[in-house]
Amino acid sequence: MSFDDDFIDRELNIASSASTPNSMCDLESEEKIEIKKVPRISRTNGSGLSLIGKSAYHAQSQSYISTLSLAIFYIPVCPLKRYRVREEGKFENGNTTRTEYAFLWELPLTKEEQIYKIIVYMALLFMIIFLFWSAIK
Repeated sequence: MSFDDDFIDRELNIASSASTPNSMCDLESEEKIEIKKVPRISRTNGSGLSLIGKSAYHAQSQSYISTLSLAIFYIPVCPLKRYRVREEGKFENGNTTRTEYAFLWELPLTKEEQIYKIIVYMALLFMIIFLFWSAIK
């Protein structure tokens, strides 16, 4: 076998193992939280709420984990919540593309996302204190 044949065989094995149900993630082991209100996802000029990332794909339910984040000018600024979602369809209307999602359940934020969220809130608090202090001087 040549290098290319080895590479192709390895890629085919990875692809076939990823397509088996529950091979990428185990839905039963996830810490599920009931969704009280489905978030409204919308951005205007790149600012607003959006789903960021796709992880832990589950082939049987065709769902993945995505993080709801506040974005400013297309840059995710603060993670808010994590959800297991499934894409229901994409619709094009002129220049815009809209994706509809089915929200299956909410998941807790990862430790990294929690730390990042605390840092963002602390920075916002310091900015407010600084602006208030500079206004009264």
